[in-house]
Amino acid sequence: MPQIPDSVTILIENASLQSDDTELDYRIYSLNQELKPGDSLKIEFKVSRITRGFENEVSFTQLTQNGSFFNNSDILPSFGYDESVEISDKNKRKKFDLPKRLKMPLLDDNDLATRKIII
Repeated sequence: MPQIPDSVTILIENASLQSDDTELDYRIYSLNQELKPGDSLKIEFKVSRITRGFENEVSFTQLTQNGSFFNNSDILPSFGYDESVEISDKNKRKKFDLPKRLKMPLLDDNDLATRKIII
């Protein structure tokens, strides 16, 4: 989600909202019917960011009147699990009784998905 959205509306056809954590901007939707191979699903979302009044410096530069550059993750909602927001500090993980987090995949791990290789 955008870092400081003013409003976010997500509509997923044939789905219902199961959980809405407004503190963490995290939502869980449940599909009314499972998706089969080759199926598609329409998802609409509206995200707004409104600057009120005059700022001493521009606080949101991703979208401007004379040109824009943004990373998808700065503007758009993400889907699925995002381990980049996990607690990474080993002491905090221990405090919350979380398992140790591997910093690197095991040498004998042949699963390319766990190696985070961007091709």
